[in-house]
Amino acid sequence: MSHSTPLDEKSPAVAVSAVTADEAPASPEKPNLSQAMNNATRDLHDSINLLIMSRFASCLQHPRGYTLYREGLLSYYHIYLAFEGIYTSLLSSPTSMPPHTRAALTALSDARLARAPALAADLAYLFFDTPGGFDAARDAAAARPQVAAYVRHIETVCRARPHTLVAYAHVYYMALFAGGKILRRQLQGAAGFVPVHGPASDADMAVRCATNLFQFPVAEEEREGLRTRFKEAMGLVEELLTEGERAEVVQEAREVFKWNGVLVGELDAVCRPLAVGALGLGALEVLGGVRARVGSRSGVLTMVGVFVLWVVYCAREILLE
Repeated sequence: MSHSTPLDEKSPAVAVSAVTADEAPASPEKPNLSQAMNNATRDLHDSINLLIMSRFASCLQHPRGYTLYREGLLSYYHIYLAFEGIYTSLLSSPTSMPPHTRAALTALSDARLARAPALAADLAYLFFDTPGGFDAARDAAAARPQVAAYVRHIETVCRARPHTLVAYAHVYYMALFAGGKILRRQLQGAAGFVPVHGPASDADMAVRCATNLFQFPVAEEEREGLRTRFKEAMGLVEELLTEGERAEVVQEAREVFKWNGVLVGELDAVCRPLAVGALGLGALEVLGGVRARVGSRSGVLTMVGVFVLWVVYCAREILLE
């Protein structure tokens, strides 16, 4: 895979991505498919997680941070739209894949998980102050070189090997089950971050209008059941796929994380002009500039104190899931 956009260690951006892998306990036996994906992507997951957390923290501190936040959502809207669209298309065609692959994807399928419509709702609310609104912004983001390249990669790989869709579902949905709750709490706690306008009559309603991505269409008490059902379905998927197909799923999970890093790099370039405001780039670089040491235990321990505490808090919340 060729990536032309480097990760800029000093540029601000915000993206919503695979914030956390599902941390299943290690097994003395051969790891199951979910564990195998987690093990194979752990190094990439840790690096991308810190990149995204640093950008997200910077975004929350900016006086017009919602303009950065929505750019991150916009890139990932196209990613969810791509893999969810292929998933639906393949399942609706009777001859698109072998019977055992269809059975596997059907077992994992759940309309309540679809995030592209939720992202569209968030973006329609957040792009209230730009010419053409969400429609114009959506078309412009589709032309971002790395977004377009990632979408082409998804189209090529998933249509040729439909079982690799399991990797996308696992990474992008499990991330929201765990890390999504943390990000939503951060948005709720950032007073005035989401502008109040249109359908929102107050700040609380504004946050709800802008965080549909993190809200699955189930009651709060049923959310864990949705996650449990997904994890159980992963067990059935593992039984249905061949050993070779499972290996390809694990490899594609690594590709997902690599592409996430590429998108963050592209978002740095997109958001740099937007970030130069009342806060200025200097303060943003304090948090965004940890990129050079990302993935290094000593680097994490030497980061500026407030960011360390923030990441440790998030990590603790994830591990308590």
